[in-house]
Amino acid sequence: MVGDRAVNGVEAKLIPIVGRHGHDATAGHLNRHIVIEIERDRKDDLVARLRDGEDRVHERHVRARGDHDAAAGGDVDAIVAAKLGADALQERRQARFRLIGMRSRIVQRGARGLQRGLRRTVMHDALTQGNRARDLSNQIADDRNDRILHGIHARSNSHRLRSLHTHQTVWPQSHGATEKNLHITFNAELAEHTTIGEVNADRVRRMGLRVSVASTASPDARASYYSFRGRAAMMHRRLLALVAPVAVVVAVSMADRMTAAGSLQSPEQVLGFKVGADNKLVRWDKIVEYMKLAAANSDRVRYRELGPSSNGHPFIVLEISAPDTLKNLDRYKQMERRLYFQGGAPTDAERDDLFKQGKLVLLVTCSIHATEIGASQMSVELVHRLATDDSPTVKKILDNVIFLLVPSLNPDGQIMVTDWFNKNVGTPYEASPIPYLYHPYVGHDNNRDMYMFTQKESQHTARLLWHDWFPAVWLDEHQMGSNGARIFVMPATDPINPNVHPLIYRWNGILGQSQAAALEAAGKEGIIYNSTYTNFWEGAMAWSGWWHNQVGLLTEVASARVAAPIEQQRPAPGRSAAPAAGAGRAGGEPGQGGRFGTGPLPPPTDVTSRTEYPRPWMGGRWTLRDIVDYELIATMALLETAADRREALMRQIYEVNRETIDNGKKGNPSAILVPIEHQHDAREAAHLVDRLNVGGVEIYRAETAFDADGTQYAAGTFVIPMTQVFARYAKDMLETQTYPEVRRAPNAPPEAPYDVTAWSLGLLLGVDTTFAKNPLPDSVKLTRITNQPKIGGDVAGTGARFTFDYKGPDTALAINRLLKDGARAAFEAPTRVTISGIARAKIEQAAKEFGLHVKATPESRTSNPGSRIPNPESRLSFHAPRVAMYQPWTGGNMDEGWTRWVLEQYEFNLTSIHNDDIRAGKLRQKFDAIILADQNPRDIIDGFDANAIRPVTMGNACDLAIDRLPIPVRNLKRGLTRDQHFAPGAILKIEVDAASPIAYGVAPNTYGFYINSPFFTLVEGFASQKTTVVARYPNTNVLASGWLKGEELMAGRAAVVSIDLNPGRVVLFGLRPQHRAQTHATFPLLFNALYLSATDSGATTKTSNEP
Repeated sequence: MVGDRAVNGVEAKLIPIVGRHGHDATAGHLNRHIVIEIERDRKDDLVARLRDGEDRVHERHVRARGDHDAAAGGDVDAIVAAKLGADALQERRQARFRLIGMRSRIVQRGARGLQRGLRRTVMHDALTQGNRARDLSNQIADDRNDRILHGIHARSNSHRLRSLHTHQTVWPQSHGATEKNLHITFNAELAEHTTIGEVNADRVRRMGLRVSVASTASPDARASYYSFRGRAAMMHRRLLALVAPVAVVVAVSMADRMTAAGSLQSPEQVLGFKVGADNKLVRWDKIVEYMKLAAANSDRVRYRELGPSSNGHPFIVLEISAPDTLKNLDRYKQMERRLYFQGGAPTDAERDDLFKQGKLVLLVTCSIHATEIGASQMSVELVHRLATDDSPTVKKILDNVIFLLVPSLNPDGQIMVTDWFNKNVGTPYEASPIPYLYHPYVGHDNNRDMYMFTQKESQHTARLLWHDWFPAVWLDEHQMGSNGARIFVMPATDPINPNVHPLIYRWNGILGQSQAAALEAAGKEGIIYNSTYTNFWEGAMAWSGWWHNQVGLLTEVASARVAAPIEQQRPAPGRSAAPAAGAGRAGGEPGQGGRFGTGPLPPPTDVTSRTEYPRPWMGGRWTLRDIVDYELIATMALLETAADRREALMRQIYEVNRETIDNGKKGNPSAILVPIEHQHDAREAAHLVDRLNVGGVEIYRAETAFDADGTQYAAGTFVIPMTQVFARYAKDMLETQTYPEVRRAPNAPPEAPYDVTAWSLGLLLGVDTTFAKNPLPDSVKLTRITNQPKIGGDVAGTGARFTFDYKGPDTALAINRLLKDGARAAFEAPTRVTISGIARAKIEQAAKEFGLHVKATPESRTSNPGSRIPNPESRLSFHAPRVAMYQPWTGGNMDEGWTRWVLEQYEFNLTSIHNDDIRAGKLRQKFDAIILADQNPRDIIDGFDANAIRPVTMGNACDLAIDRLPIPVRNLKRGLTRDQHFAPGAILKIEVDAASPIAYGVAPNTYGFYINSPFFTLVEGFASQKTTVVARYPNTNVLASGWLKGEELMAGRAAVVSIDLNPGRVVLFGLRPQHRAQTHATFPLLFNALYLSATDSGATTKTSNEP
């Protein structure tokens, strides 16, 4: 019988079943083999769903045998994955509980067996024993009553599956199950014909179920077989009463539930291997392909590309929620924006509607550091689960949360690392680290870009966070070293930042500990909090959410060797070593440990149980699959807790936002002012407000002059009101930082910071800002700025010689553009530049674009008709410098990448060179300047000849020139211990010699970023050398913002030194002027060193007096 019909009042859909010979098999007899699967969802803790190893719901795949195997009379010829129609395979594969019975009748073991089955647990279940039984003789297995699945391979009726009750399938009851959801599937391998059995409608009706019938799968399909735990049930009687023994396929489900899976295949089916399998990685293009597949086959998932990565690969986000939510996504997005007071404060009615109907928006970002690859792999499995799982927990998450998933914050690096690993796996070089940066420019430092937003990936993330969705919770998933703890969860360590609302820190703890609890409940080891990472600093990904009133979370999971497993020795009994009091640094810093080593790791040293680390990691095997499991548990736990506490979270985030605005109304400050007038470089003021704008800050421009706190401000002044939801962020970015002293005991020394301690944006860009205490006058008219503001420029006068101020890095960009167009350039010391040999229209275009005020005059005549510019003794003419940047093969150099990025942005003519290029020689014939970025001299080049290239050196690379060249400079930092001098990242004051050409365009008193780099003193040199101290630290009060130990050792010392060797010049940048592309105030120091290398023949190089 084919078609739809009513069976005793219950609607059933009957689909034709095709027999072995291809014809309709809806009448006749049934083959001897029937597979019965009972699937049901129940409310359960996270543990039972996510266990792995011995704790995981076990899965077994068995290939079907053919019908012609006559000896298989008592055997199971097929345990197959029957399709419910063409597109329901994955829904059934994802079911948590299945019962498998053989033949056309179900044989029930006796009461003794039932009681034994009821005593089994997840840790010791029937399927586990059945799998083990395959390795035993048939008699031994039978004697142990563990012969549950042995019949799959044996050929005897006595080896059929007999004890269905040992799998403990139960009907949903009131013991915590909030709803009923039972799927029953009969899948028969057919001979000639099959008849459709009757459905017992009375039983179905009493159970509140709806019945449908679908076609079977092919006989050689596979089925996933799951064991489970549960309460006792009357399963067998209900099963037999519900469906006749000759029924073919019946799928039963709750009327109020739908299958969202569609035809979405599992990751394993698509990829051909299990996610997290040893030595197997899912490449970014395959991840993107799967995410598109999920969106196309599930009404719970939307795929969106935010733009291209640095190398042009798709940077994507998945929006995951209940189908009805996704249908009305714009409405919920507007509600979330109102939660963050976008467009003004919500009315009371809007607020109440938010709490009742709004969804908790939660963002998870993965694998910003490409070798920390586990989260990107996990994301595929996570999406499949959320797209196909119909469990109450997943339903609760989908109904209450809008989940934003960025599978990788670094797609380019994900591809690089995957390709490098795949290239070397199985070779002697399998453990070798990738020899170049795993981001096109910045490598590991891509997690230090969340206030300058220099990279495309940071910009995409910022738009998602603070212009598009405004998620209330943000988890960034990382990996760490391999030697200690298995996972770090929030909260982090002291100190806290005073600009972060206390509730944000409280929710960090609540949500982080919900992850820890789920991991502990799953039996996972090595879960630590209050360790290593501090609550203070800006710049990292999820950390930056704190100042935006978002609950920013971090997880750090111990690393494998990318995708290869690690073995770690176990500590000797009784030889535990407690960490330093309060240190808790069991995990190690990111990138350390045994990630790229070979052989087993030494035993963990931190094996002492304590509050933040109750179950220490004791060594053993650690795999990529372990990383996937830990991250999957942690992510699902976060989603479930967010769903459970949706309204509480939204109410308290609302209060944090409201309080932030109310604090601004009280003043002190009421606003932050960024004037245009009297800035060293007004263009940098525009850059500053643009960076804040990318970070979501509301910025206005005064249309009229006004008075604030007794000071007059001109029209055009930028105004940042504190009566906005991101006022905490603006304040933190523009004030100076004072790092709090942290002592673990009254007499203990202060603890050094984990990372950067200063980020004062005004100091880094050389821009003066003012904090207004009192409210601005009501009369001042303000206009909102949404794009980078322009500084006006013009060209005045007549003639072909054009002169303008040389101040700040944008002037260098204008010069480089003009040089490319054929112009001639010269410095007029110390703050003017002259351009000639180019059409006025080009100058006018540059003036408009870069805010230049250009004066045009006729070209002067001199007694030297060959001179390109007048008065050559007082000016320096130069051409476009040919710049080479040394790029090592030692895992990449982040300082090299940042320098390369800066020079490309300012359009210098740059070439990357490597070891072979230097060995080939003749570099001075090809290039005007060669840059050696910050790197240990021993790691640069063996047998390096500094005389051959006359380098521009930065940071620790300065020691190469000092050691290899007869220059009168000594590095005072070298030889100092960490206890004597240490600065993990601070902003220092510097004094600049304006008479030095390298200092042209730089303010005489400015600021630089310092991170444990050299500082110098001069010693006696040769008379032929001219040594210039270009920049120095002041004699007192060196520290401007952040934390510095040993400040007195730097006072009065040189930060930048230039040595004219005649011929050639060496420049030592102990203070790196381009640090992470953040230090705009000192960019011209580097640019001028390059211009000075390209001075035209016959020009006179001016130097300051010798020290």
